[in-house]
Amino acid sequence: MEVNKKLSFAIPTYNRAKFLDNCLKLLVPLAKKYNIQIFISDNASNDNTKEIVQKWINFYPLIFYHSNEKNIGYDRNVEIALKMSNTEYTWLLGDTNAVKEDGLDYVYKLISNNKKYDAIIVNAIGRVKNIPEKDYMDKNLLLSDLGWHMTLLSTYIYSKSLINYENFKKYYDSSFGHMGIIFEYIAERDFLVHWIDKPIIYSIANIAGLNKKSDWSDFAIKTWTEYWSNFVFSLPMSYNLDVKLKCIKDHGEKSGLFSILGLLNLRSMNQLNYKIYKQYSQFFPFTIKYSKLVILFISILPVKLLLIMKTVSVNFVYKVKDTSLAKSQTRRHE
Repeated sequence: MEVNKKLSFAIPTYNRAKFLDNCLKLLVPLAKKYNIQIFISDNASNDNTKEIVQKWINFYPLIFYHSNEKNIGYDRNVEIALKMSNTEYTWLLGDTNAVKEDGLDYVYKLISNNKKYDAIIVNAIGRVKNIPEKDYMDKNLLLSDLGWHMTLLSTYIYSKSLINYENFKKYYDSSFGHMGIIFEYIAERDFLVHWIDKPIIYSIANIAGLNKKSDWSDFAIKTWTEYWSNFVFSLPMSYNLDVKLKCIKDHGEKSGLFSILGLLNLRSMNQLNYKIYKQYSQFFPFTIKYSKLVILFISILPVKLLLIMKTVSVNFVYKVKDTSLAKSQTRRHE
């Protein structure tokens, strides 16, 4: 089997064997089409991740597995996964995401042309709208347009030269090292980053009845206020302050996390309460577009009331759908 030297996949993982199993179930048939290598870095999982990977290695020998002796943190594990690769481009993929087949075909055709990209950023279903496919050569424009979206790990295809760039350490323990290395790399040099607006990444978190529990799900406010704003402000001074401020606030708004519904959802899970409000309120003006008074009001709403409201809302939506379906079927038989 001739190994593909153009593109590979790198998957950092930790204690999510069931998710990884589903990820590989969808990825391996696509990888076989081009003989693409898959590199997996396991951050000292104590579940059956190793057995799951071995099962797939038996089926597809171009999977390569590394397990850390101890948990070294998210950012370091991402670095190891990327540096396992020996190809011209490496696609960093989360274990709860999958790639559409026509998306892989599109990317492979793109990297087979004569252009040399420092990185390629791809869209995901339900993410970026109204930004057409283009080449970026202006770092501030890239951060302004796509910075909020580039928090999503699976949207990155790195060049080997970027992976070899020795400044991962600056962003250790930031939770955003996968993003930091790109914006550090392009800060003071000419570069070419390509944006693919076609959504070719999608979530597989609910396949086979699995429910995704994000790494930050128990501390969403801390991650997307303190960690996120500190990370963006830590980017080189060559990035305009107004662009950094826009990027920080864009995530909460465009991802929906800090929309009114998003905040109510966090409150219903008790990830937003008065104690958390007091602890992180200093970051709210940078990260949330609503006033502190609005956020305070949401943080003290009774959780039981919100859960009742959520149940009523869901039941109402299903009732409307059922009614619409019944009417549609009636019209067909008239």
